[in-house]
Amino acid sequence: MNTIDRNKIDLNKIRNYPTVNEALDLEYGNVGTVSREKFTAQAQAYYTGQLIENAL
Repeated sequence: MNTIDRNKIDLNKIRNYPTVNEALDLEYGNVGTVSREKFTAQAQAYYTGQLIENAL
């Protein structure tokens, strides 16, 4: 098992990472736009399909 040397973690770099919503905004547009709504619908359909598949 690999361990992480906490002394080598650059917290300032991590703090500057985009949030998930910021990354989705850049890739698919802001919430409420056609492209973002299309992505959300596809993501929910995929998620639902995985739930059904795992239930079988």
